[in-house]
Amino acid sequence: MMKAGSLICFLVIVSVAICLYGCGGSNTRKMLLKKWQVESIVSVDIDKDIAKLKQVMDTAKDSATRINIFTKIRFDYAIIEAYKTMIVEYKADSTFVKSISLGSESRTKTGRWMLSEDNKKIIVIDEKLNKDTDDIVEITPDRFVTVSSDNAVCMTYKAVK
Repeated sequence: MMKAGSLICFLVIVSVAICLYGCGGSNTRKMLLKKWQVESIVSVDIDKDIAKLKQVMDTAKDSATRINIFTKIRFDYAIIEAYKTMIVEYKADSTFVKSISLGSESRTKTGRWMLSEDNKKIIVIDEKLNKDTDDIVEITPDRFVTVSSDNAVCMTYKAVK
């Protein structure tokens, strides 16, 4: 009889510990709770676009066409640089604030975020109900790397001190 009572007590304690861990004990979640700035971005689509444009520019004989292509390439690089100004803050109440500077204009997006059950994906839903799911490749207290679900965009973030 005593063994059965001890076993039940042990199972209750283990169950509570598992529940507490599952309800917020995640290291991934804890490490995300801060401000992150984009350090680098790799976009398959932009890289392909730039490669095509460079190929066309190399074969273009018309200087006006070459200038237009060069301008488009510079615009693509400017998009990448603009993303490096983006700061995302993941808050403990499962909300996020994302801000980016585009020249003299600043844009802010807000919404809700969550982790997948296995803590390997971050799901964000903005105020317009647009949903994005990214794979978490790496997370440390100072670095956070994601890849889009279609593997087209890889973003590396650094913690904002």
